Amino acid sequence: MTYQGRAYVFDSVPPQKVQPIVVPRDFDRTAAVSRYREKRKSTLKFDVKADYSIRREIASRIARRRGKFVSSEKSSENSAAAAARRRQGETTELEHCANCGESSEATPMMRRGPNGYRTFCNGCGLITRSGSSRARLAAAAGAGEVACVSAAHRHVRTTG
Repeated sequence: MTYQGRAYVFDSVPPQKVQPIVVPRDFDRTAAVSRYREKRKSTLKFDVKADYSIRREIASRIARRRGKFVSSEKSSENSAAAAARRRQGETTELEHCANCGESSEATPMMRRGPNGYRTFCNGCGLITRSGSSRARLAAAAGAGEVACVSAAHRHVRTTG
């Protein structure tokens, strides 16, 4: 094997194994690197980009409800009409929390309680659902008190 003009001989290694790793004298490294890069470019497809203008156009045509896509126009019309009816119904009937007696106007939303939907105010519904103070709510109800744990109205009322 030759390296930087000197010849090295290794008796234990046959010449067939050394020959493939020896670089020929007329080897052009820059040409080999450019060939390698061209081959890599042809196999990798970095040129293909998503056409977001088409996606934007399609998204603008799809029906939405509260900013989210809905499955079809018929269901969105029906659900919009049902939502309008619910909103009209909410304004006419005033609900009270089954736990603390807070009105539905004073809380952001009514939540599901043990008696069904929209029976607890926001605070009572969240605490009851988390399970952290079920015993406290049950004990307060047994003592003739109503304990509300809502951040908007922290108080304990006695029922008469």
